[in-house]
Amino acid sequence: MERMEFVTMVKIRPGSGRNKSDTGGLNLSAWQELKDAIERIGGRVHVVKNVLGNDYDVLLIGDTQSPKTLHQIDATCKAQGYEAKTHPAIDADEYAALAEATVQVLQLNPVGHMRPTREPNGSPLASGSDSSVQQKSAGNSQNPTETQKHASN
Repeated sequence: MERMEFVTMVKIRPGSGRNKSDTGGLNLSAWQELKDAIERIGGRVHVVKNVLGNDYDVLLIGDTQSPKTLHQIDATCKAQGYEAKTHPAIDADEYAALAEATVQVLQLNPVGHMRPTREPNGSPLASGSDSSVQQKSAGNSQNPTETQKHASN
């Protein structure tokens, strides 16, 4: 099974002096304790950084083989007295492919709007049709009666 990368943002809970260094982030032994706990549940932590700002105190970057580990990381952090949010992380080219696949699934048109699934009268559109395509091709119909109808509109 292929390994998946993750990022975890950790917040030391307000009022909790637990494992804080004098500078406000996690102290070195707390980093190691948290890293070891994540490794026990199947994650590998490669990078641990203190974060400047107010939202989170620590950023962890790692990988795992199991998507279940992503949820377990947050639970492990909570059990140790931290708030955490863990997300899968992917490379830019994989993200671009995912975005393109999402467009196909959602049937977005090139400008990012949902393609209509119903006619203005409420009836379902024929499978694979798009009103903008229908409008463009209406004047080019092989059926002269249909062309005249659209020309008079």
